[in-house]
Amino acid sequence: MNSNALNKTSATTTESWIDWTNLVLGAVLIVSPWIGLGGSGSVAANAVVCGFVVACAAGVALAKPSLGAERTNAWVGVWLLAAPWVLAFSGNAGATWTSITIGLAITCFAGIQVTRLKRSARG
Repeated sequence: MNSNALNKTSATTTESWIDWTNLVLGAVLIVSPWIGLGGSGSVAANAVVCGFVVACAAGVALAKPSLGAERTNAWVGVWLLAAPWVLAFSGNAGATWTSITIGLAITCFAGIQVTRLKRSARG
């Protein structure tokens, strides 16, 4: 199936509320260090960068549903799940729980969209 057919089909088989939710979750990540959800230094930088990437990918997905945007969000979500241990901030409860809960939500929502896009490409 060519990419034009995928884009036409996928526009009707993705759920825009999921991308809006990921956009909001990205925005929450961006401001999380300043609203008491954890971290300074590299922890804050990680939240801001990941939030920016998620928000941008969700914006792209809203404009034109694509596997690339959804996969980007899925991988950032997985990174957020691992980040407290990789970046050694698991002792900061606020930052850890923010990273884990938002990462889990983003990963799940992006996974739903990837599945929907793949199904629409097959059918």
